[in-house]
Amino acid sequence: MADFKKIILSETVFDYLKPTIFFMRLFGLAPFSYERVRKYYVIERSTKYTIYSFVLASILGSITILGVIYDATSDRSLRMKTQNQKYIVITDIGIVVWSVLLGVVISQYKLEQVLNVLRCIQKVSTVLKEPKNKLKKEKNVALTIGLSVYFILILIFGFDIYGWITRCKSAEERTRYFKYYSAYYILYLVVISQEISYCNFTYYVKNRIIVLNAALLKEIKREPDIFLHKRASSKGKIDPLVSPKLLIGTEGDVLENYILKSAKYSARNELTPLTIRNFMTAHAEIYNAVNSINACFGYSLLFILISCLLHLVITPFFLITGSQSNPLFTALQATWILVHFGRLLIIVEPTHRCLEENEKTNPLIVYLLSKVQDKEVKNEVSKA
Repeated sequence: MADFKKIILSETVFDYLKPTIFFMRLFGLAPFSYERVRKYYVIERSTKYTIYSFVLASILGSITILGVIYDATSDRSLRMKTQNQKYIVITDIGIVVWSVLLGVVISQYKLEQVLNVLRCIQKVSTVLKEPKNKLKKEKNVALTIGLSVYFILILIFGFDIYGWITRCKSAEERTRYFKYYSAYYILYLVVISQEISYCNFTYYVKNRIIVLNAALLKEIKREPDIFLHKRASSKGKIDPLVSPKLLIGTEGDVLENYILKSAKYSARNELTPLTIRNFMTAHAEIYNAVNSINACFGYSLLFILISCLLHLVITPFFLITGSQSNPLFTALQATWILVHFGRLLIIVEPTHRCLEENEKTNPLIVYLLSKVQDKEVKNEVSKA
């Protein structure tokens, strides 16, 4: 697969992808810039955003690590009262820090794959002639889901901060908590942004597969165009009243003409070589996009999935070993367990839906090609 260091997107497709691009750049996961040129956008690697990504991850990671160290070595620790709790908290927060650092570093080396996904989406949308209003509707769905996840997570952060602050015994301890752990919550947003980016890209690919399947199914169900044959008169001349390419519509109309005029007819399939090429191009670009998504997010998602599973072990342990007499603390840990399950669903559910839709494509292709009669079309298929 070729590397794409610079791509051009149409205004419509760029607007469709803009929410994902915005949040990826905001959290240091997409070190590229874009420039509008008439009705198109040129996207390429940006040194400025590359520096921004490393600086953001380094500052947030350093503040979080130092905060955990200070809290762990303090005589009045805020979150680590026992030795076991120290191990748990360090593991819990360390997983998030490493997830961010890994995601930011990988994003620098996998930028070409991200650009290739954007290019593939542009190509498929162009080939299949997707309407602008459909893309706008899909954009609103992706934006709504992303903003909802961020909003819910911020509410949970507020609940978490409130839960820990109520356990502080003085204003000085509350100040220390904000000082030590405020960067940690921002890092968690970066991790969630990685998952949302993967979810959105998978959503985009799934929608392209849906459009391709709809186009294939429409071609399969399309009734062949019916044409009258030339009919010779009794004197051996061609009857001028009957055009050799007179379209007479549906099979019912054909039957009526056949009975009343004794006209011969034939069905002509309009599955042209261009249509076949468009289907082949769309299918190839979708496959290309899937490979690029796997290459770009593979290692990061593997680490995030492992971290989710570890959190699902650590959080119940915290719940069991924590204060059983504090309903607020119990509710807080139960909420985090639901959050970790939700994070798994953000990754697993879109992937499942995409694979489920993809399974419908090959049978449609085989059925459509089985109807091909035209030699030129067959030759086009054989070249694939």
